[in-house]
Amino acid sequence: EIKNNHTDWKTREKELVDLLDKHRRKDGYWDVVVPCSGGKDSVYVAHILKEKYNMNPLTVTWSPLQYTEIGFQNFQACIDSGVSNLLYTPNGILQRKLARLCFEELGDAFHVFVLGQVSYPFHMALKYNINLVRFTKWQTLLPRSNH
Repeated sequence: EIKNNHTDWKTREKELVDLLDKHRRKDGYWDVVVPCSGGKDSVYVAHILKEKYNMNPLTVTWSPLQYTEIGFQNFQACIDSGVSNLLYTPNGILQRKLARLCFEELGDAFHVFVLGQVSYPFHMALKYNINLVRFTKWQTLLPRSNH
C-alpha cells in the first residue's frame, strides 16, 4: 500500500541520483561497494548501478562455509557480467569455529556468513577509499563516515 500509493518514486530517484553524483568518481576507480553473495538482489543492484546510473561498483564477497553448485554458478555469472569482485575466503578452521559459536549463541550456524557480509564491505571501502556502500537486504545506501 505504502510502496504503491504513498511513495514519491521520482523524488526518491532524484535523491538517489544526487547521492550517487556526490560519490561518482571521474578517474575510473570504483565509487561504490556492493556486498555480493551472487544472489539476484546484489547482482541486480550492481548491474543497475553500473548500467543505469553509470557508477563503477566493486562487489565484495565473504565466502560462505560451502557454496552450493548453483550458488557458485550464480556468483561466477555475476563476475562474468562485467563487475569486479573481491572474494574473501577465511581460514576454514576459524570459519567453522565461528559457525559453531554462532550456532551455540544464536541458534544459526549460517550467521557467521551474515556477519562477514556485513563487516567485510566496510573494511574494503576503507582499504580502497570508497565512500559509498550499498546494501540490498536493508535497502539502504550508506555513505561512509569520515570518523
